[in-house]
Amino acid sequence: MTSHVIRFFAAILIAFVFVPALEAKTSTVSGVIFTLGSDKVQTVWPNARVTLKNVDTKSEAATISNDLGAYAFTGVLYGHYEITVTLAGFESATKSVTVESENPAKLDFQLVLKGRTETVTVRAEDTGVDLTSSSGGTPALNANILKSVAVLNQDFQEALPLLPGVVRGFDGLIRIKGGRTNQANTLVNSASVSDPFTGQAALSLPSVAVQSVRVLSNPFSSEYGQFSSGVVDVNTRGGTDEWKYLFEDPVPRFRWIDGRTHGVESASPHLTLAGPLETGKLYLFQAMIYGYDTVTVPSLPNPDNVRIVERINTYTQLDWDPSPSHRFTAVFALDPQNTYYANINTFNPQPVTANDRLRDYFVSATHRWLLADGGYVQSLFAAKQLDSHVYPATWTRQMVLAPEQNSGSYFEEQQRNTELYQWSQTLHLRPIEHAGRHLLTFGYSYAHSSYEGQVTNFPIQVLRQDGTLSSSISYGAAPPSQAAKNNVALFAQDNWQIHPRLTLDLGVRLDHDSFSADALNIAPRIGFVFAPTGDNRTAIRGGFGVFFDKIPINVAIFPRFPAQTITSYASDGTTVLGAPATFTHVAPDSLRIPYSLGWTLQFDRELRRDLLLRFGYEDRQAYREFYLDPLQHADGSAQLPLLNSGRQSYREFLTMLRWRVNERSTVFASYVHSRARGELNDYNQFFGNFPYPLIRPNQYGPLSSDAPDRGLFWNVIGLPHKLDFVPILDVHTGFPFSRLDENWNFLGPENQAGRFPIFLALDTKFQYPVDFTFHGHRIQFRAGLTVYNVINHFNPRDVQQHYASPNYGAFYNSIGRLFRIDGDFNF
Repeated sequence: MTSHVIRFFAAILIAFVFVPALEAKTSTVSGVIFTLGSDKVQTVWPNARVTLKNVDTKSEAATISNDLGAYAFTGVLYGHYEITVTLAGFESATKSVTVESENPAKLDFQLVLKGRTETVTVRAEDTGVDLTSSSGGTPALNANILKSVAVLNQDFQEALPLLPGVVRGFDGLIRIKGGRTNQANTLVNSASVSDPFTGQAALSLPSVAVQSVRVLSNPFSSEYGQFSSGVVDVNTRGGTDEWKYLFEDPVPRFRWIDGRTHGVESASPHLTLAGPLETGKLYLFQAMIYGYDTVTVPSLPNPDNVRIVERINTYTQLDWDPSPSHRFTAVFALDPQNTYYANINTFNPQPVTANDRLRDYFVSATHRWLLADGGYVQSLFAAKQLDSHVYPATWTRQMVLAPEQNSGSYFEEQQRNTELYQWSQTLHLRPIEHAGRHLLTFGYSYAHSSYEGQVTNFPIQVLRQDGTLSSSISYGAAPPSQAAKNNVALFAQDNWQIHPRLTLDLGVRLDHDSFSADALNIAPRIGFVFAPTGDNRTAIRGGFGVFFDKIPINVAIFPRFPAQTITSYASDGTTVLGAPATFTHVAPDSLRIPYSLGWTLQFDRELRRDLLLRFGYEDRQAYREFYLDPLQHADGSAQLPLLNSGRQSYREFLTMLRWRVNERSTVFASYVHSRARGELNDYNQFFGNFPYPLIRPNQYGPLSSDAPDRGLFWNVIGLPHKLDFVPILDVHTGFPFSRLDENWNFLGPENQAGRFPIFLALDTKFQYPVDFTFHGHRIQFRAGLTVYNVINHFNPRDVQQHYASPNYGAFYNSIGRLFRIDGDFNF
């Protein structure tokens, strides 16, 4: 272990030694897009397209002006540039600028209607840290970073663990700020893509289609709802002013066993095209991906030791500007996928696992109407359908649980069909000057979700270490079930700039869920950002809020799931202990929406140009969580109550350093000390996508994703000759595990028998572009080499928890060093 720690610190030292040598002189270009009325009142214009073009290299970067009409390009290398601003109905404005000083350039564009003369104002201004809101400066992964980082497949969610406070569990699912997988809300262009049945995110998007993604923990803007741990906010990419094509990963990667190929290990060819269908009015972005990926369990014998995911993903976006004041955006995504041996691990070989057949689509239409006075109204309609069929990989129709390895087949089959329809509108008023500047937002949303399906369970035999029968489980029949619910929300938000150095975010959100006994849930929120110094390089931000989560449909139909009948046996494995106990499902008379109380406090300081240091503290207390706690009475009767009174807590200390060296290089380093506690019989663990059959008495303790200490370092280094080098270093405390007795009951407190070894992974990626011309067209080929777990550190994913086993405490299933070669054609 000592040698690995030495290598860890050596890697960080090398990165910090060499990056400054590669630093190029950079600056920032920013400004505001506005018009000036006859009354001399300035009106800002959001949604304008701003393009920055390097005159020498012809490289381009584009952005969209925000709600205040502002745009910004950071890390701009010294050189000659052209900046073009386009907005339907107005004359496009193109100006040249030479970046030759560290002082940021401020270019404010005054737009005029077509046929009139434009005016451009240029002045220098020191931008400093983001002082616009209490959520300003939230770490984000933009399109360039997503393209560069080393991820196992092309889904943007694979990159989320690059953000502090976001970890991936052994099941491959994302946990945000210590929360469970269904306590977050994932938004794509403001539309939720969560599965109404489980509450978990349920849409794969190709990373090439994502413009930016950020994780908002305790966001104090009242427009965000239906979460208690955080929000994943995704914004997608639109078409470009010129037609561009990208063909990536055309060559499959083969699986090698004992020096010989054994089928395909992974393949992910995908084609992306973007451009104007009508210049200045209609833009298209289209991405098409085929994905085939395998994940190996090294502790099982080859070749039948892999999980297989096969999918076809298409993403289409149309942006239409029919007039100066209207913009329409339509999105259509198809994401059918098949997962074979989904829950494979050391103790569940392929025959005992489940397959999952998913068929889903997502469609949304957004209309942004720019009002004459500078405000705007945004309307959104979205529809999502998700059909899921979870079924055993083999059909012995009996599952046998044994301490060393399970056998038989998976114990459950699910047929689910869910639909989700959403409608929302928000009104953004123009800035109001009264006792400071107010940016007022009002909105409402309505969502209708429905479910129909059926669950079938098969018998289970539970064995002891010596092979004798400890218990058997059988299930009653369950008829098909249906459910539907409605959600309505109203919100109001004021971004109040009291002083150029002090801004408040004041908001309130009203939620109604038809599953809830409460007619209305009121969620007030307040945030602030304060600049204690006049140089705008220091910010103190924070706030407090109430955040109401959601009631997934699988909770509402709990009484309709098949009940367990458990028969217990003596140590000889044949003598029955008492009568079989049927654990009747007992639901509360009424359900209430879980909620959390959260507050944060952060200190930001810009140590030098584009070098940000952050210290932060966060606290979240969750209430009304759903969990299970089986009861068996002295008279032999038994119940499985659903409880709506669970608690959860999360505390975090954060230290973060972010350095934008230049437009091609970013350094990110963070350290998080955290503590996550909660009810351990989480409802989704037993009635979610892949349920676990053994339900023991509930305990309160460390959550399965609790990792008290985590260091994260990654770097996008632009080397000479356009060579990119991306190292990613992730080190964190091992997750907790439990100790089990011969009858599979917990010995001592759950999740407190020990921890997995320290997780240490160093991944690297090299990319090198080669330019050539074919039939007069310029084509760029980017060759890439990715190495996962460079130092081949032992990062197990399974542990033997049975105390009677001779292998108790042994760890298994570590993925070793992996190499991947890929290539992209950009033309």
